[in-house]
Amino acid sequence: MSTAAKDDRVYQLLSQAQPLISAKKFVEARKLLKEAATYDPTLNSGNVHSSLGFVDHQLGDLEGAIKEDQLAMQFDPKFVDELTWNVALAYKDLGDYDKAREWIQKYIQTNPNDAKRRQEAEGLAKKLGEQAGFNASQSIRGPDYLDSLVQQHGAGRWPRTSFPLKIFVEKSDGIFGVPADSMRMLQDSFEAWNRASGGLLPVQLVFKPKQADITIQWTNNPNKVSAHDGVHLEQGITRVMQAPTPGSMIGNIRSADIILLTVSREDGKPLSDDQLKAVCLHEIGHAFGLGGHSANSSDTMYFSSSARQLPALSHRDKMTITRLYATMPVAQQSQFGMNNRPAVPSFSQSPPQMGYPQGQGYGGQSSPPAFQQPYQQPYPQQSPYPQQPYPQQQPYQQPYQPPYQPPYQQPYPQQQPYPPQYPR
Repeated sequence: MSTAAKDDRVYQLLSQAQPLISAKKFVEARKLLKEAATYDPTLNSGNVHSSLGFVDHQLGDLEGAIKEDQLAMQFDPKFVDELTWNVALAYKDLGDYDKAREWIQKYIQTNPNDAKRRQEAEGLAKKLGEQAGFNASQSIRGPDYLDSLVQQHGAGRWPRTSFPLKIFVEKSDGIFGVPADSMRMLQDSFEAWNRASGGLLPVQLVFKPKQADITIQWTNNPNKVSAHDGVHLEQGITRVMQAPTPGSMIGNIRSADIILLTVSREDGKPLSDDQLKAVCLHEIGHAFGLGGHSANSSDTMYFSSSARQLPALSHRDKMTITRLYATMPVAQQSQFGMNNRPAVPSFSQSPPQMGYPQGQGYGGQSSPPAFQQPYQQPYPQQSPYPQQPYPQQQPYQQPYQPPYQPPYQQPYPQQQPYPPQYPR
């Protein structure tokens, strides 16, 4: 086959793969891209392998993603910048934090004078260093990770007499990025943890914040979601008030306040429903007492988002919350949805909500650049918890730091923005 015929065939295969990637039909797209790769080298070999790297990452084949990204950089140097970051994220999700930090340094060096890039990338490298120390005593394949949370971060739990917990959701009118079914999303997230615990964690919605055990606030203002260490990478944060329990490393939780950021910290674009659901599940896990993070990138309570996660609890997440509350001393066993507190509406009834709108909206999403036509000149892509006495407030867990955007949010390679926000 002539060079021109190869280029035309690869272009056709990329054209067929593009809508499949947009529709998240990654298996079908991968088949086409694999065929396109058999014609290497061609004008679009860099696009083919960088797209394969994205698809492999989305399918959880992180080793494959790294291989394809490195091939893409060999075929087309213009992809080095964004793909260096993608390789770092893949190593992070594999749990190889040393390699991830090595590639982060390479990423910084591609634009050494970019102060914002350096700050955000160094923030991730710092978090990876901390997490590497935490992970040393964790088994990523054990049935749960409660022992590690207790030893490394501390953990808390609500007294049984507190249930059902009262939930107050601030009014979200005018806040950009809040999903239309936000109450359903929150209800489903609370119910997922309740089911996992065997019905030990019922909740009810209340009318006023003073009635609440847990308050929830949506915001599109990144300044309202700030880590205690000054590294602004998180997508949500939960602050817990708890009292120490004599003779136990597990404290008694008094209250929790959750703030959920609806937009990407980096570019201001709204998160997808799946991304927001993952943030809700993670922060509610902290509010229920999981004061740290899992070392397994498939768990909801992993310290950042990863391609191996689903917007649902993993088996280890479920086993961990079950152990935390099943081993709790029984002071007064309350019935599901009942105790001696005044009756309040169920969470699904949606009473009038108190609160206020916050922040201003951000711009909409833009379309990605198309891949290169055969025989056109190459063009540059656009750059892409130790316990403290109550009532001191204690953000005992590291705040949720998702979601790092997986490599390439669009079908074809484009420059990543500065290091995407944490998810975990």
